[in-house]
Amino acid sequence: MTTLIRGGLVCDGSGTVPATGDVLIRGSRIVRVGEIGKVHAHATIDATGAVVAPGFIDVGGEIDHHLTLFSEPHAAHLLRQGITTVIGGNGGVSLAPLLDGSLRAVERWTSTEGVHVRGETVGKFLKWLGARGLGVNFGMLAGYTTVRRALTRDAFRDLTERELAALGKILSRACRDGAFGVSVDLSDAHAREIPFHELRVLAAVAARARRVLAVNPLRRSDAVEKSIEEMLHAARGEKVNLEVSRLTPLAEHREAYDRVLTLLDKATTTLNVHFDIYPCERVPMPLAALLPEWLQAMERGEALRYLRTAEGKRRISVYLERFRTTPFSVAYVPSRPLASLEGKALADLALHGHQPFGRALLSFMNATDLRAVLMAPLADPGLLGRYLVHERALVSAGGLPRGPLVLPTFLRAARGGIFPLERAVEKLTSLAARKFRITKRGSLKPGYYADVVILRDGTPSDVFVNGQAALREGLPEPILAGAALRPGIFLW
Repeated sequence: MTTLIRGGLVCDGSGTVPATGDVLIRGSRIVRVGEIGKVHAHATIDATGAVVAPGFIDVGGEIDHHLTLFSEPHAAHLLRQGITTVIGGNGGVSLAPLLDGSLRAVERWTSTEGVHVRGETVGKFLKWLGARGLGVNFGMLAGYTTVRRALTRDAFRDLTERELAALGKILSRACRDGAFGVSVDLSDAHAREIPFHELRVLAAVAARARRVLAVNPLRRSDAVEKSIEEMLHAARGEKVNLEVSRLTPLAEHREAYDRVLTLLDKATTTLNVHFDIYPCERVPMPLAALLPEWLQAMERGEALRYLRTAEGKRRISVYLERFRTTPFSVAYVPSRPLASLEGKALADLALHGHQPFGRALLSFMNATDLRAVLMAPLADPGLLGRYLVHERALVSAGGLPRGPLVLPTFLRAARGGIFPLERAVEKLTSLAARKFRITKRGSLKPGYYADVVILRDGTPSDVFVNGQAALREGLPEPILAGAALRPGIFLW
């Protein structure tokens, strides 16, 4: 199958100024870019007035956490944003390697009942996943928390020397099997008290394998600087390729996040460090994050049992009243019967239910089993702009299976004056591909895989995944053209 995209403004992902031209696709690859004369093609798309760019890469994907990798394999929500490649396994939680076969690490996001995954090793998982079929390309990080919880049988304690050695071997094999690196979330209950020597082991594993170490920092003002200083120290000691994940400059901790940016500026002179950021002032946050910290530290089932006791209802409904004036809205609910609540304000739920706000919010927590995701205006607008324009900033779509179309909004804002369109596209494509060693993707070049997005008025109208049209005129096609990815040669 040969497809000619004719007369679009070609923004090739390199960061150079776009120019009008054509893109010729044959099979799964791009064969020519530029002015193409008369050529035989099975299909021709008139892209006059549109932008033609490489398919976007979401380095902060969560389709594995929500298990929509299986329940919604066509990934229509991602395609509508122009996303053709997702890096999963973020935040320390991955679907492989599963030492005990358990999926309990993803239960905070969705029910795992009836779901069976071939995740004994990363190699087996990727082979199994590729055979099932994917709507977009999927690569993964190996989750530290997933492995650690299996080793300790969910106990909150330091690892023994033997367990630490086993952790290193397991994660090293995961990288050899095809993981793009190792991830850890320092705000996760199972990693919050991680000793520095354990973080250093993770950095050493990633460095030896020449893979990424992706770390979610603590977000509180009194902890974010220290956690980033520690990860930079570990990265410097092991010379690792470091990704600071989900780095949102919170308005309530503006001074701390201002200093963090200075820290990162200094670090980039000697370290291969990048960070990814959600590009909007309203950012996604788990519903459970509204609970007191001592309750967040519990396992989800234990926390729910407490919330359903008489004491829990009384005590926590009073606690939740403090969020009455914060304009939270519901972004995503995994339960289909409750999906109609998406987009609604939490305050409206209380108003319609004729309940005090705290009691209504607690009822929502119980009804959703603490698995909903909220949107809230948490990012500092001024700092957000400074973070986004940083040369080491990548852009993440936030990983939600439904919700706002973040990337088109980001691109329209970029065209409105934040920075040039070509720089915005570069952050979503070639910069991410180089960082994670995603070979032959992220650029419009002959020989590269034909992951291509056509943007009309800033919105994806047509999307190609490996040369196949997965989105036509804004409507998803019933095909599974994605591939299970493994990292390629080292590019830095």
